[in-house]
Amino acid sequence: AKSLQGSPRMSLLILTGDLMFTSRVQMAARAAGKQAHAALSVARALELLAANDITTACIDLSAPGVDAATLPALREAARVQPLK
Repeated sequence: AKSLQGSPRMSLLILTGDLMFTSRVQMAARAAGKQAHAALSVARALELLAANDITTACIDLSAPGVDAATLPALREAARVQPLK
């Protein structure tokens, strides 16, 4: 498993409609010297995944547009394995 400390190039995607959570995660990522990309929609998340070397994705399952049909597309676009 990758950690925030383990990879200097680590970039994080946050897909959620909760702006307070997004702000907190972005501040924590910056404090760890990492970059966090925020998306308020599945479409924006897919754009960010295509344009950036994102190694970790944090997906709010209650975010608008996130459902059983969109999760496989997000996982494939992210090129990361789900946590087990």
